[in-house]
Amino acid sequence: MFVDGELSRGDLLSQQLIENLLREDLRPVEEAKAFRELLTLNEWTGKQLSEALRIPPSKVTRSLALLELPSDLQHQVELGELPARSAYEIAKLGDDEKRRKLAEAVQDGGLTVEDTRKAVRTRQGKATPKERGTREKYASPGGVLVSVTAGRSVTDIEIEAALIHALSVVRKRLDATGSPTAA
Repeated sequence: MFVDGELSRGDLLSQQLIENLLREDLRPVEEAKAFRELLTLNEWTGKQLSEALRIPPSKVTRSLALLELPSDLQHQVELGELPARSAYEIAKLGDDEKRRKLAEAVQDGGLTVEDTRKAVRTRQGKATPKERGTREKYASPGGVLVSVTAGRSVTDIEIEAALIHALSVVRKRLDATGSPTAA
């Protein structure tokens, strides 16, 4: 808002924050702090912030989650020792000691973001996609897609048994119609 032809202190600060956010070299935690300040200053929701900055709402959510981490982990993100995407996943854990242990595993073990996501889900007692079921797809050279699904996790031996059974059903159907079968 203009006051006597000039920007108000809040508008000026908001404009400065937005300019800082447009810098490409802004570190993840700096960005998160700027997001939080803009949210507070303008009384915006995360969606309003994402629209104002023309960024995906998920970027705002992931960024703000970094501020939920203890300061030592935020510092590791700032130094580039802990990838911001992994740190976002780690922030989903409620206990700081669990967060620190997983961050250490990311750094020492080179866990990928997906590995970190799975580790967080396990620590939260949630099923990972593989534990929810099995979905395997196989494409033949001719472009035919064969799909195997199960409501639980299955072994390769069980998949093989299912495929052998399916093949025997197809062969019986071919025999019944008199069609030649492949050897």
